Amino acid sequence: MNYGIVDIGSNTIRLNVYQVEENGYTILFSKKYTVGLASYFEEDKLSREGIEGLKVTISNILDIKKSVKIEQMLFFATASLRNATNNQEIIVEVKDELGITIDLLSQDEESRLGHIGIEEVYGKTDGLFVDIGGGSSEVAIYQDDGIVGDASLSIGSLSLSKEFVKEILPVEAEFFAMRNHVKGLLKSKTDLGTFETLFGIGGTVRAIGRVIQSMGKTESSTQFSVKQLKNLSKKMVSYDKRAFKTLIKIAPDRLHTFVPGMAILLEICKKYDVEMVFVSNKGIREGYLLDYLEKNK
Repeated sequence: MNYGIVDIGSNTIRLNVYQVEENGYTILFSKKYTVGLASYFEEDKLSREGIEGLKVTISNILDIKKSVKIEQMLFFATASLRNATNNQEIIVEVKDELGITIDLLSQDEESRLGHIGIEEVYGKTDGLFVDIGGGSSEVAIYQDDGIVGDASLSIGSLSLSKEFVKEILPVEAEFFAMRNHVKGLLKSKTDLGTFETLFGIGGTVRAIGRVIQSMGKTESSTQFSVKQLKNLSKKMVSYDKRAFKTLIKIAPDRLHTFVPGMAILLEICKKYDVEMVFVSNKGIREGYLLDYLEKNK
């Protein structure tokens, strides 16, 4: 049976189609739409233009079912709608016009499902978990499959860029302004201790790993040191040609959110004395699928 999982994020909306069998699942294909919903916020509400963009994208995704066999299509949203004060009106409008229900995840639920995805790659894992999204950043401590500490931030790579960056690419002063802002937000959080390693999911962390690897700094894109992260950030804010060419080759759609995402990750690593970052290529979409299957056995 094929399942379509649609992740409505603040920067991108992504469809993953999985073939589920008795012994597990395989991903058939993935399609990403760069919509940038966080750019359409006006006074804490998603604007009419943003709502129409959301509906058009969902309609395009539903059209895929005409050519691909998908028995079950599931939609969920994170900070993209969670941060909008008119989210319930949007959910009702989408259901009335398109006939689909959007599952609006809480911050805790988003963290829990992301952790399920990490355990698909690394097995039973305790420690510091981070998911940098477009509109929020989930920061949690897991122990024995439960959250024992939370320092999640209501800001992500796209919303940080929107607030601090005047042009497409941040200058050095804007980069440090972003870092100071994130540092201030983390100061207000409960002290969670120190962690030598961090487990990260999401497009920002994966893109960082791939850029560092492509520049010959690591053999694998799934782990890098904080020292390597710092060196890359210096190259990006100084407009190093090789670094930008690598980013454009690997993740051109993240050109405007890549450096803000690094600012968030650097401050999280600094806050918790992290030395190494481990990247999971599975995350919230896989967690959502597995959680749904478990609940609907």
